Amino acid sequence: MIGLIQRVTQARVDVAGATVGEIGPGLLALVCAERGDTEAESVRLLDKLLGYRVFSDAAGKMNLSLRQRAAAGEAAGLLIVSQFTLAADTRSGARPSFTPAADPATGQRLYEHFVAEARRQHGQQGEVATGIFAADMQVSLTNDGPVTFWLRIPPPGGAA
Repeated sequence: MIGLIQRVTQARVDVAGATVGEIGPGLLALVCAERGDTEAESVRLLDKLLGYRVFSDAAGKMNLSLRQRAAAGEAAGLLIVSQFTLAADTRSGARPSFTPAADPATGQRLYEHFVAEARRQHGQQGEVATGIFAADMQVSLTNDGPVTFWLRIPPPGGAA
């Protein structure tokens, strides 16, 4: 699975003119399932995302994770948005191929598993909001830093 995470001061997802998910300070996570991914890759990506140290500590160093911020009672929102285009193969031509992405049914199942696990693991201490799978979404954010990282847990037997 692939996750593109952005540290934000705020982020929001609108569908058909209505806000369906929003957070204050925290992480916007765009997530995508690849062919061959399972629930195991979904959980590993979530664990990596929640533990990835992208927030500043008292010394101003990126040394705190979303999980640590939530445990300390600090703002720690997580906005999860499905985005199959993260798996695009852009190596040739002027049009991306989406062959590496999981089929829509698998992608939805793994996205929903990711969201359920995020709510279970992070929802007690931090806010978890989402977009709507396969919807035409408008995502607004204020990237803080800017800080953006691409995380990937390859499918079993997949290239790293």
